[in-house]
Amino acid sequence: MIHLFRVWNRCAARIRRAGQIALLFDFDGTLSPIASRPDLPRLSSSNRKMLQALAQTNRVAVGVVSGRGLRDLRGRVQLRGIYYAGNHGLELEGPRVRFLHPGAAAARADLVRIARELRKRLKGVSGVLVEDKTLSLSLHLRRVSRARRAHVRGLFARTVKPYLKRGAIRVTRGKLVVEVRPAVNWDKGSAVKLIRRQIQRDWSSRNILLCYLGDDETDEAAFRALGVHDFAIFVGGRKRTSAAVYYLRDPGEVEDFLTRVRSLRKARAA
Repeated sequence: MIHLFRVWNRCAARIRRAGQIALLFDFDGTLSPIASRPDLPRLSSSNRKMLQALAQTNRVAVGVVSGRGLRDLRGRVQLRGIYYAGNHGLELEGPRVRFLHPGAAAARADLVRIARELRKRLKGVSGVLVEDKTLSLSLHLRRVSRARRAHVRGLFARTVKPYLKRGAIRVTRGKLVVEVRPAVNWDKGSAVKLIRRQIQRDWSSRNILLCYLGDDETDEAAFRALGVHDFAIFVGGRKRTSAAVYYLRDPGEVEDFLTRVRSLRKARAA
């Protein structure tokens, strides 16, 4: 894995030459630093201005692909004319596209029951949070003491076991979060492919340079969905096992990346 700015001149030449470019980002840990509570992160005004400028640049598309619910994601980013993929792509909207996975709503009743059971079993555990995102659930452990995390994970495993056994749900793990999703074959990589197809239709071109930036295990599916000439960029320092070729250290370097890309594309359009 290579630090992106170490080879920036080479990468910049590809970004400058590209006829069309799509910039897709995870939200938490990528566009915004990880926070102790899921309600805290917001997009900084500088990142919002830069993303808006990029989205208004000729032949540049922008999107945010997140585990957050779609409505929550839109409220935090607050930009028009870009793609939003919520719940790991189970729901998606953007220019001339609106998508809801047909199998996602079918799991709603089970998710409600799991959320109720988890809250009952975890009552009294300090710092634990069960977040119902309608099409998925997140069990947040960041504010749970290290000594209690194994206990919480054990209660979670016992709660979801019968649902997993009958194939009603799937469970994924991220940074101090465990997620319950519908048992459908869909992830962030699927959402990235859908967005790419929509952009290709809109621009009547298959020659699109796609950049995806993400910081978590769930972003690996998006990295794997990219082509060999695209940019898969992990945020968070060098990672020993990742499908990403490049890395940036933190959201601060992501902001620097946005500034650099904006400068390149603005010069190209001049």
